[in-house]
Amino acid sequence: MVACLWDLKAKFFIIADWIPSEWEKMIIDVLWKNEISYVYTDCIWNWRTFEKQMDLLLKQDDSDIVFFAEDDYLYDINDKLWFSEAIQLLKEWKSDFVSLFDHAVTYKWAFMRYKKHFILTKNRIWKTEASTCLTFMTTKKVLKQTRKIFDYYVKWCRDYPMWICLTKINILRFFDIDWDCKLGLPLWKKPSLLQRILKNFPRQYIYVFMARFYGWKQILFWKKYKLYVPTPSISTHLESTDITPIINWDDVFSIISRKNDQEN
Repeated sequence: MVACLWDLKAKFFIIADWIPSEWEKMIIDVLWKNEISYVYTDCIWNWRTFEKQMDLLLKQDDSDIVFFAEDDYLYDINDKLWFSEAIQLLKEWKSDFVSLFDHAVTYKWAFMRYKKHFILTKNRIWKTEASTCLTFMTTKKVLKQTRKIFDYYVKWCRDYPMWICLTKINILRFFDIDWDCKLGLPLWKKPSLLQRILKNFPRQYIYVFMARFYGWKQILFWKKYKLYVPTPSISTHLESTDITPIINWDDVFSIISRKNDQEN
């Protein structure tokens, strides 16, 4: 991520939650050209560090554009213009949120099939999505407007219902039925409606219920926000089930490793 900043000026707020004190110098050295505020916390875990990020970013006056960055992401350093493109989407295309992660589930789940809007930039296509994880870019103004919804994550530790409250995509959809399931089979061999519902009953149904229960005011009365995601993806989550498609991330990792070896 630092390498991808290229010629942009940034300030980092490092929330070191339960990280050994001897790691501080190593982390600061990695952020060699940037202003740094190092904050140590004593095992407050993911939801509370997210709350602390919001507090820090809303109180700072260095920049109107803010970026939430989790520590388990890998970024494609072959393209160093993506920060500029993301900023362009916020400023010129009036996007509210920009994620850099094209989640694999958007291609796997029938539940993620919905109408999308596209923006073509110099290097990639940006598309609207219903949700993302907790690594994203926005502005202080939008963050302040949506703080109450993001506080839901602090209470539940779930990001999907929080996002669909904001984007209002798929919020009225409940049953994820794969109607095309085994179309080539004779009628008497095709799965029943009940079998299709049970086969396609993932955890997001619970999340939709949570979103409706806790976020009904946002859903009914408040603004609908736009979230844009790039394809091909710019970053990937490092959990094996969340590796984003198209990009060969093994090659990206090898390039980063070689550069690190050369610098050391």
